[in-house]
Amino acid sequence: MLRIAVGSVVHEANTFSTRRIDWSDVISNPFLTGQDVISRASSMDTAIPGFLETADPEIEWVPLLSSALPAGAGRLTVAAFEGLRRAFTERAHAAGHLDACLLSIGGGMVGDRHDMEDADGQLLVALREVLPRGCRMGIALDMHANVTERMLSAADVMLAYQTFPPHWDKSEIGRKVAELIFGAVRGEIEPVMALARPPMLLQPEAQDTERSPMREVMRLGKEASLRPGVLAVSMVAGFAWCDVPEAGTSVIVVADRDRPLAQRTADDLAHRWFELRDGFRFRLTRIEDAVDRALAHVGPRPLLLCDPADNAGAGGAGDSVGLLARLLDRGVRNAAFATLCDPTAVAACRVAGIGSAVELELGGKLDPAHSRPLRVAGRVATLTDGKYVNQGPLWTGARGDLGRTAVLEAQGVDIVITERPNGAFDPAVFTSVGIDPRQKAVLVVKSQIFGPRSYSGIVQETIIVDGEGWATTDFRKLPYRRLRRPIFPLDPEVDYP
Repeated sequence: MLRIAVGSVVHEANTFSTRRIDWSDVISNPFLTGQDVISRASSMDTAIPGFLETADPEIEWVPLLSSALPAGAGRLTVAAFEGLRRAFTERAHAAGHLDACLLSIGGGMVGDRHDMEDADGQLLVALREVLPRGCRMGIALDMHANVTERMLSAADVMLAYQTFPPHWDKSEIGRKVAELIFGAVRGEIEPVMALARPPMLLQPEAQDTERSPMREVMRLGKEASLRPGVLAVSMVAGFAWCDVPEAGTSVIVVADRDRPLAQRTADDLAHRWFELRDGFRFRLTRIEDAVDRALAHVGPRPLLLCDPADNAGAGGAGDSVGLLARLLDRGVRNAAFATLCDPTAVAACRVAGIGSAVELELGGKLDPAHSRPLRVAGRVATLTDGKYVNQGPLWTGARGDLGRTAVLEAQGVDIVITERPNGAFDPAVFTSVGIDPRQKAVLVVKSQIFGPRSYSGIVQETIIVDGEGWATTDFRKLPYRRLRRPIFPLDPEVDYP
């Protein structure tokens, strides 16, 4: 009987954010241990369910842990990273004999110390050191991982999700990783890997794998995976908000015993991807121009404004008021704005009660570099516990939690104020607080990838706004210090010899 360890840790660090993740944040978010790692695997949205789908009954699954770190944050504190490393390695060491270890990781984890930039790589190396001799390691990566040579060297097989948005192939990639690892354990194959990293940062707005140019990139990878001797190919988009040398795109190729073949294939794909780089430029709309469009908009369906710069999923604080201020100043009416993370304002609304007139200093508290509190007078329309269930086409039926929530009616704009940052990518964020998004002229959310998909059946048009925040997709606004240079699109001349 084979003994296979499984676990996961998912984090993408926006290293520009001032918020840090401490050990208390790690264990207060989903942090599964023991049999919960397996029995509750589907609740964690990782590749573990795919690992577990093998039809082989001769497997004993050995749980390590599963950790999902909070969105809207930056680096892990040293204590948080050391706690995670200790938790994984102690469990792996205590497991005794293992034939393989299968992990699902985000690939964008960064610790708050100069020697912890490649936190995922350090974790994998630490695990490798305590695993028994001969134990095989298989890794399922997020498509937005920043892949390093250290990560690759620690693993026998490493594959990334190849669909977006969202990553609906997590189980498929998990199954593929498991199949290759089981083949290696049984001596049927001997996987070797190679990495190539074309110098590109990709705006997520241009990463839809069902549309050009990303569709063509994915096709190149699929075609290469069919070459004799090639076992698998991953085209990895990278996470641009990590200021680390390896941030950006990469190609991983897994071959059977033939490392030169793997490297030639990876290099070829990287160059062909780099040649398509100009197709990945996405033009954002200035705030003033977006507000002009909102004022001019005439039904029959709402106009959707998306502010990616404050997107908590990419490390934004979720409390920027720049776009909200312009909507109020310019007199946009019949609009709904979601969400604004401000626990203090929520508390003030709860004290005042429904129907009360209040004057609040809204937002601008978590990310003072981009926004200052905005004084807003209005009426408390709704108070809820912030619980909701997704209604849109993405993660339908999944439960969400905004924390305690209030709706403030101010000058024709319904402002959804929450205790937790949330991009409102699902219409249920509005309906759960009594707002019918179909009846609004303008909707504002902080999710430029999932939002347009989820609201496609509701809105007439979508505009991606060039807002202010650490999650901006205009990378020229970010103060990179450690990133490899030159790199597209930051530098006018980029060569990839």
